[in-house]
Formats: sequence, structure tokens, C-alpha cells
Amino acid sequence: MSPPLTPADAVSPALRQVKRVLLAPFRFRQWVTLAMVALLAGAIGGGGRATARLDPNRIPGASKVGEALKHFDGLAVAAVVVGVVLMLLLGLIFTYLSAKFTLVFVDGVIRGEVHVRHAWRECHDQGESYFFWQIGLTAALLATLAAAAGVPLWRAWRLGHVGIAGAWWFVLLLVFVVLPLCVAAGLTSMVAKDFVVPVMYVERCRVLSAWRRVLPLLRANLKAFALYASLKLALGLAAAIGGFLVALVSIMSVALVFLLPAGIAAAVILAVGWTWSPLSIALCVVCGLVVLGAVMFLYACLYLPAAVFFRAYPLLVLGGIDPGLATLDTAWGAPVPVLQPPPYVVNPPPPPPRPGTPAADWAPRPSAGAEEGSAPADPATTESDMLDLEEFAAPEGG
Repeated sequence: MSPPLTPADAVSPALRQVKRVLLAPFRFRQWVTLAMVALLAGAIGGGGRATARLDPNRIPGASKVGEALKHFDGLAVAAVVVGVVLMLLLGLIFTYLSAKFTLVFVDGVIRGEVHVRHAWRECHDQGESYFFWQIGLTAALLATLAAAAGVPLWRAWRLGHVGIAGAWWFVLLLVFVVLPLCVAAGLTSMVAKDFVVPVMYVERCRVLSAWRRVLPLLRANLKAFALYASLKLALGLAAAIGGFLVALVSIMSVALVFLLPAGIAAAVILAVGWTWSPLSIALCVVCGLVVLGAVMFLYACLYLPAAVFFRAYPLLVLGGIDPGLATLDTAWGAPVPVLQPPPYVVNPPPPPPRPGTPAADWAPRPSAGAEEGSAPADPATTESDMLDLEEFAAPEGG
């Protein structure tokens, strides 16, 4: 029996698990399906995050925003409200899909095969529980930030403390309130996604029961979890650099593919004369969504090995800490599932008969109305059954 893996030792088996899932053997359909599952689960990342800096002095009329808002009519306000509501609904939909597909992605990495519909159905309750927990965590974080930072800033603004003193207050709140809260929320989310979700999958329990299972392990193995967080941070930085390069390759590849159609479309537009209208705006939006979808799809396919690694790595670490939660082999050989997840049961067999029950009482019988074209009943059997029925119905001594 091999010794349990430490977070540092689990790196090599996680790389071998990537090879087992994706390359032993290579299946294009599974690669694409698993890439889409990882994308919907939020496991595709690592690329650089572009940030935009807005200078109010460069925005025309930015100093007169309040005055411009007074001229908004009811239709414009309604459009803004509808846009905000649609964004919130889309956010909820994507959060729900991410929670559900996180369990599907775990199932695919453990089994080495992707069964989206079966995994979705088998882990339905766990996915919904994880979704509601994510909504609760986000709501708690926003409420805490509003109470700890938003209220003091709002009061300072109402009192007119907007000079140098106000700037210092903002920096202090950012450093000692906002940043620690965001770090705590990030660590909580990481523990939930890396360890709580696998416990939910293995034990088929909800998120609170999984947290009660994970928290004692955290307290008893603080050094191991601290080493895991440090290694994942270092590996995440390396993956971020690689993801940025993958993003560039994806954008350049899609640009080359769409360059000729875009040139033809531009020539046609210049020939017929372009005028902005609802139809032309809708056409531009559709084209932009197609290009964005192509970039995201190619990026997910190229980044998939890293996504599988970062899903298999915490599974191996969790199995090394608690063998009862092992889902992948922690031996130095090729990792294979040692804890077989519950098999998919499409048509469950009938329950066995109770002791002492005659076989004729539980054996399946043909339906009363036999379908047309079925085999005729045996006359001898029918006559025997009728005689038994008459004997059973006859009164005693009659």
C-alpha cells in the first residue's frame, strides 16, 4: 500500500490523470464535450484579466451627468431598468448552470468519461444545493461590504468630507475592510469548489452536510491545506500566463478564420451604403456573438488540460488526507478510480420477493388485455387455472 500523498506529491498523479482522461485514448468528441462542460462550470480560466480605466475628464459631458439624467424620459428609464433586470437574470442563469455543471465536471474527471445527462440527473439535488449556497455567499458578501464600507463612505459624502481626509478614509476602508473580506470570500469559495463539492459528489449529500464533513478535516490538517493553497496559487499564476498565451492564440486563430468573410461583408456594406437601423444593429450584435462564441470555444478546448489538472489535483489531495473520500488512486502508478461512484441505473430491477411468498404471487403476469398478434394462451393452463379458481370459490361441505 502506497503512503498517502501530500499536496506536493499529488502534482504528478494529477498530471497522469490528465493524460488518462484526455489522451488514453484520445477521443475528439469527449475532448470537445468535456471542454464545454468545463466552460459552463467556470473551470476555464487562467487568462489575463483586462481592466479598463475611465478618466472622467476624457468623457464628454461627464461633469454634467446629473443634469443629463434629468432629461431622460420614461422610455429610457424603463429601458435601463429592463436591462438591469435582464443582466441579473442572466447572472442567475449562468450561476445555476455553473453549479450544476461543476458536479458534472467532477463526475467526468473521476470516471474518465463524460455522461452529461446521467450526471446532471444523478447530481441534481447536490447541484441545486450548491447553487443556493453560492447565492447566499454572494448576498452575505455584498451586505457585509455595504454595511462595513458603503455606509461610512455614504455618511462622509453626505457630511461633505470629500477632500484629502475622505481619500484617506477610502484607502483605510479598502485595505482593512474590503480587501480582507474579498480574500476571505475567495478562500471560502475555493474550499467549497475544491473540497466541499467532491464530498457532496461522493456522499450524495447537500452543501451544509459536506461543510460539516470538511471543516474538521481543515482544523486537523491546517498545514496541509496551507501548503495546498500556496501551491495552487503558484500553479495558478503559471496557468494564468499560459492561459493568456492561449487566449492570444484563440483570438488570432478566430480572426484569421473570420478575416475573409469580414472583408467581403465590409465590401458589400461600402457598396450598398451603410445606415444604422435596428436591423443593422441586430446583425452586428449577432456577428459579434458568433465571433465571441468561437473564441470562447477554441479557448476552452486549448485550456482543457489545465482545467482537468486543477480538478483532479484537489481530488487527490482530499483522498490523501482522508482515504474515506478517495476517488482517485493515490499510488505512484497510473491513477485509476478506486472508489467507484454509484452506477447509473436507468431501469432498476424489481425488488426481491419477501420470504415465504409463493412464486406465483410475485412473478410477473401478462396484462389482462393481450396485444393483438401475441401468442395464444395455453388451453390446458387456462382450464387448470379455472378449476383451481372454482375449487377455491366453492364453499366448504358444499
